[in-house]
Amino acid sequence: MLRVINISKLQNSYRLRLNKETGALQWLTTDGEKEVILTSEPEASFFQRFYNVLVGPIVPEMLL
Repeated sequence: MLRVINISKLQNSYRLRLNKETGALQWLTTDGEKEVILTSEPEASFFQRFYNVLVGPIVPEMLL
């Protein structure tokens, strides 16, 4: 039972890394057997990303 739960978590999660060449964030996930690399925050709309860009610099770091 735990193995099924762990596999389910892996299928519904993202790993985060920095691109070695550009230093940009990359979100990694799997689509079946294939690894997929995303360059923008997954499951975030344009307005959510825009809001984060505007509000991010003024939010105290301890609240992040």
